[in-house]
Amino acid sequence: MLFLIRDGESERPLTGLTVNESYAGLACVYVGPALEVGREILWQETGEISTPCKVMRCQQLHRDVHLLGLQIVG
Repeated sequence: MLFLIRDGESERPLTGLTVNESYAGLACVYVGPALEVGREILWQETGEISTPCKVMRCQQLHRDVHLLGLQIVG
């Protein structure tokens, strides 16, 4: 699954493995630095469809491996 993290005017990709998905949000595991709760990211569903999400939880599972709980806000 591809997400885009907004840093001011720029965006950087984040690739995650989906663990669970519902109408209200999703959970995914990814390798990288922790993301702060409240941060907004975009879920890139297709090349033309992106859905804004908010980080509700970021739990470290192992060094540089995190579980994200995301709430769909759009």
